[in-house]
Amino acid sequence: MSRSTGPQRVLWLTAVLSLCYALAALVASTADPRQLAGEGVWMKPVKFGLSTCLYAATLAWAVSVLGFEARRSRAVRIACVAASACSLFEIGYIAIQAARGQPSHFNLSTAFHAAMYSLMAAAAIALVLCAAVVGLVAMRDRKMAVSQPVRWGIVCSFLASAALSILTGLAMGGRLSHHAGLEPIGAARVPFTGWSLAAGDLRIPHFLGLHLMQAGPVFAALVCRIAADRLAAALTAGFCVLWVAATGTALAITLDVR
Repeated sequence: MSRSTGPQRVLWLTAVLSLCYALAALVASTADPRQLAGEGVWMKPVKFGLSTCLYAATLAWAVSVLGFEARRSRAVRIACVAASACSLFEIGYIAIQAARGQPSHFNLSTAFHAAMYSLMAAAAIALVLCAAVVGLVAMRDRKMAVSQPVRWGIVCSFLASAALSILTGLAMGGRLSHHAGLEPIGAARVPFTGWSLAAGDLRIPHFLGLHLMQAGPVFAALVCRIAADRLAAALTAGFCVLWVAATGTALAITLDVR
């Protein structure tokens, strides 16, 4: 019997659409030389498209390995639909703003832009809370189609990722900037990501917080190959704790930059 449900298929479709969106934005970046905040106007859609694809695919996979009843629970169905809707809203508005040559984030230039920025913030929080819901369901589900270490990798990483993503996201939102401190004009940046090499960049701890969601289950799956379940579960928990500590340290260092 197929393990796929309607809302879960919506997540997979969201992942495919997000990947196509990222590829389209990449093509647009080769034809449109306009710059915004020191990078091409289409680079943000490329990065958000790839991130959304990874998020939706990870969430869809996690739902697919839940037990029959958990997979079809109201909480999981709502989480899947909400995650898809919020994802498409976010990347859609980012693309519109890119086409207009205007920022989507931290843009309070008009009442409309301020309202849209608030809606984007709410959607971003909803996205990570959807992952937390799946993590909580997995915590109670004893019939998952994965080993116990992978199950606990999903639980720990999804819950911790949600908390870290909100924390680091609020740090950026509170400053209306990616940076802690001033970035000199023309400062060096990391290729593709655009992370500043001259000022504290809050996108680094935010990236770490977001992608614990993928790192935890992957680590659990790998360690299961070389260790018994009980040891693998302990190692997975330790891995998640270390990742949280590294993210917290990166955030503290960034905020301390003057």
